Amino acid sequence: MDNIRFAQDGSLLAAGQADGASVVVKVNPDTLAVREIARRRDDTVFRGGTVAVEIGPDLWIGSFQGDRIAVITP
Repeated sequence: MDNIRFAQDGSLLAAGQADGASVVVKVNPDTLAVREIARRRDDTVFRGGTVAVEIGPDLWIGSFQGDRIAVITP
């Protein structure tokens, strides 16, 4: 579970790729309901998001491809 983190509200954050984008979802640990909270299109600067963590109001998304972190506000 190295790429899954707890969100500030107690849900789980999971990140991955879909349709040419890095996608972050929240998973309710009680019901296993999944809700997409962020989607960032891949580009030459950032692609392949695999982990996300909440830092204040922002999501920091890490990648297995490269040396950058994407910071977005959902």
